[in-house]
Amino acid sequence: MSIRVDDAALWSAIEVALGSAARDGALPPREVVQWAGVARYAAHRPDDPRAARSAVLRTLFLGSGVAALEDAANSSADDPADHDRLLKAAGRLLAAHVRVEAGQEVPGWSGSAALVAPELLALCVRWYDEDAAAAAPLLEVFTGHGADPVEAPEAPYSLVSRLEDWLAERVGTHVTVESATVISGGFSRLMLDVRWSGGDRAERCIVRIEQGGMFATDGAREVAVMRVLAAAGFAVPQVIWEEPDLAVLGEPFFVMERVDGAARLDDAGLDDVLRAVRDLHSLPSDVVAAVAAVDGLPAGSTPEAVIDAQVEHWRRVYRASSPQPVPLLERAMAWLRCHLHPTGPSVVVHGDPGPGNALHDGSGITAVIDWEFTHAGDAAEDWSYLALIRGRRIMTPAEWKARLERSVGVTYDEDTWTAWEAFNGVKGSCVNLTALTVFGASQHPTPDHLAIGVAVHLRFLGRVVDLTGARR
Repeated sequence: MSIRVDDAALWSAIEVALGSAARDGALPPREVVQWAGVARYAAHRPDDPRAARSAVLRTLFLGSGVAALEDAANSSADDPADHDRLLKAAGRLLAAHVRVEAGQEVPGWSGSAALVAPELLALCVRWYDEDAAAAAPLLEVFTGHGADPVEAPEAPYSLVSRLEDWLAERVGTHVTVESATVISGGFSRLMLDVRWSGGDRAERCIVRIEQGGMFATDGAREVAVMRVLAAAGFAVPQVIWEEPDLAVLGEPFFVMERVDGAARLDDAGLDDVLRAVRDLHSLPSDVVAAVAAVDGLPAGSTPEAVIDAQVEHWRRVYRASSPQPVPLLERAMAWLRCHLHPTGPSVVVHGDPGPGNALHDGSGITAVIDWEFTHAGDAAEDWSYLALIRGRRIMTPAEWKARLERSVGVTYDEDTWTAWEAFNGVKGSCVNLTALTVFGASQHPTPDHLAIGVAVHLRFLGRVVDLTGARR
């Protein structure tokens, strides 16, 4: 199951980056240090385990008495497709085993399958542990959301020049960009804080630029959601312009108003954030339907159907991004189908809630930002992500649960918390795999792309392994 960038591609990226840094100083010092860490990881990581693991699976499957497994083993050859066939068969068996354990009928399930499944699961968990240990050095080079803040760098001159020309076309006069600084934060967008002037106008705005499909999100969808929410009166920045043409800045982007405010982590500020999320979840059903329509969900979809659509969305993201099948993810998605249930009617889900995505001016929330993951779904998705994943740097899950009950009246039983934490773990595992696609396709891959696509993906998957009972 090893999620692995091939040696040739990895060393090529390292040599290009460090060679460029040595030749013309094109990389900032922090990134040079990161690439040096990646080089150490590449030099010391274990040999590719896939061939040896294929041999183990073939031995387990042959003579198992399970037709699908024997077919996968018998059709094997010494090529990459061999490993994929075996992993696909393993994923199907583990998914079926979960359904049987949940009391569902699975056509074709047999006593032989029941004997093989626990041994296969133990193998996959052991291999996961080996892969996580091998990838651990990548976490040391990962910038992450918890990194110490650095002085905001200026955007590259070539990017600023092209942005000036584009703005001039929008306003019909010569434009000068006075400053364009990079806003630190997540990895799905390059965000610029831009001051510009032209004619009798002097304005400040935020430019959000896509990053090669990172996290399987796109700006056009984000803009559509923001416009729905703005029309409903929710506190979102106004979208000013949208540009789908890659020829302008190299990626699609949009421009939105800059709203004053900053993250606030004191008790009053945190309670304001919780109330803002609660208010989002309280938007009327016609707004929920409009957000659902952005993703093509039929009007009147049941909460169960809305949840199923989300699980299927992340399955598609994983399969499009992963270099090979991941049996433990296939098992986890089957587990979600058995254990994930609506906690109420469908609502507008932010998808990445937290203090960092709420701007506060001292008297209240001025705007909620970063809407790329927003969709119609279950409120528990937001609350579990905030309390059990994103919010851990601020307080413990138990403290968050107490605050949620006290501040906004949100409470769930432990099985519900577990199921929705597992959903968010699956989501995180899948979404981080997209960084591998970016790493492989980008002309300027970064250590963060590699770390996210391998080590951060595995960290999320490990939590899912624990939550879904894969360790026996």
